[in-house]
Amino acid sequence: MFWTDLGKSAAIERAGMDGSQRVAIVGHNTTWPNGLALDYLDDRIYWVDAGTHALESCSLDGKDRKVIIRSGLQHPFGVTVFESTVYWTDWDTGSIHYADKVTGLSQGHLDLNFGHILDLKIFHRHRTAGELTRI
Repeated sequence: MFWTDLGKSAAIERAGMDGSQRVAIVGHNTTWPNGLALDYLDDRIYWVDAGTHALESCSLDGKDRKVIIRSGLQHPFGVTVFESTVYWTDWDTGSIHYADKVTGLSQGHLDLNFGHILDLKIFHRHRTAGELTRI
């Protein structure tokens, strides 16, 4: 499992489902990491940081960290990934933004005026890591 820690030393951490093997995978140059999204196709994790106003990603072990969008995000909060696109919410504007998940180009947005959008999820059969079994 993965989570953000907004304590004194902001970090993105991971651990086994039983809480063992806890480790910070991102612990420097981050101030207010919000929202996490796993990209099963490329084995990467994406996050937005409301303190640095950036969108970033790294491999699931914390290596190969890349800044996708360096600045200009007003108050990013939630994030998700689908195919070649990353989507994020903006707390201040009540909008959903999107861009190419590798280059940060081809940016656009949807002005929904819903107030504070906290998170978003995309449900699609191609987005899961494996087959789902019906119980």
